[in-house]
Amino acid sequence: MTPPLPTLRLLLLFSALASASGPPATADSSVVAVHFPGVYRYADGPVGEARLRATVDRMVDRFNPLLRGIARSRLERTVRVPVGVTIALEPAGLAVEVLGAPGFGGDVALEEGVLVQRQSNFEGTRTTRFVLSPDGRHLTMWVITRSALLPDDLSYSIHFEREADAIVGPVRRSRARAAEAGSGRRLKPGPGGG
Repeated sequence: MTPPLPTLRLLLLFSALASASGPPATADSSVVAVHFPGVYRYADGPVGEARLRATVDRMVDRFNPLLRGIARSRLERTVRVPVGVTIALEPAGLAVEVLGAPGFGGDVALEEGVLVQRQSNFEGTRTTRFVLSPDGRHLTMWVITRSALLPDDLSYSIHFEREADAIVGPVRRSRARAAEAGSGRRLKPGPGGG
């Protein structure tokens, strides 16, 4: 029995992408990639915000007291509570847009069933892993930032839930959606933070 035409096209697309960018795709990676596209909304609520705030507080506490104010403002600029995540299947492969979290999103690689984005600049590196639950309804974003400017690696996770029946368009052309969704929420200082 021949697979339905849309499924066959997706499998051919993933085969072509894999052969152009590395080792051949397995049927597993093609099938996994088909399940990622969707719109996901922030699901951690106030507890998640408190957890992120505590992560920033623990990192700031490790800095010299004279540098803590600068460290806090820099970390709070990058550790934001995103509004949501959009993952789309584009001609070049999977692409991710993290709404309300500057510096995240863009092209990703599928590695052993996990979407991975690596970014680097003169200050350090950030690796973001997007892990989809087996039922496809929950997405976890794991972030690890490494820098000589930090006393240790900064790592945290954020959870999202898939929106039912959401239509996913190209993420590169969704600036209007990002503006409509807002710029994310900055972490409010917790007790002792400032």
